[in-house]
Amino acid sequence: MINAKFGAVLNEAPQVSVSPDYQQLVRLLRVCEDADFDSAWLMDHFTWGPNSAVFECWTTLSALSRETSRIHLGPFFLCNSYRNPALVAKMAATLDTISGGRLELGMGAGWKEDECRAYGYPFGSAAERIRRLDEAAAIIKLMWSGKPVTFQGKYYHVLDAVCRPEPVHPGGPPLWIGGGGEELTLRVAAKHADVCNLSGLSTDLQTFQKKLAALEKHC
Repeated sequence: MINAKFGAVLNEAPQVSVSPDYQQLVRLLRVCEDADFDSAWLMDHFTWGPNSAVFECWTTLSALSRETSRIHLGPFFLCNSYRNPALVAKMAATLDTISGGRLELGMGAGWKEDECRAYGYPFGSAAERIRRLDEAAAIIKLMWSGKPVTFQGKYYHVLDAVCRPEPVHPGGPPLWIGGGGEELTLRVAAKHADVCNLSGLSTDLQTFQKKLAALEKHC
């Protein structure tokens, strides 16, 4: 028996100048909930170009959590470069509590260089971004324990950081890691994630089998 779950990504990159419509987004989310979708997701981008208008992902998810009662919500996926991981742990615990345990936390190393440059965030090499993600995921998982956390990494440092209230479920909401790099990204997923997302890759079966074999090896 296949245990399939269905989720919907509610916003995509606009191809023309567009102004976001919050009420339309609410209506779409409620359609998904009424149709028994398991989850709904928002992409984490600040801009698609000079003529596009984009709602900030986390602020919007927080508002949408009060518009629904059953469907799980998550970012598809948070760019790790944009937010300090200790802050992300606190934000996630807060939204998880407000939503009654319906948060799914998706994170990735980030890929949109022009966006990072425009907003003043360091971009760095792919390997560096993935190493940052590794440290960030470790800090977030530790902070969801509710105990004071001290972490001294190459990129991030916290000293007796506490995250209370704790998430609804012990250990925190499901942590998703997005990406399919076989040597680095899937290693991070094996270390920290509950779910690995490969949706940005080619959808042919051989590609997925190859990635899953690499993930299993790291696990």
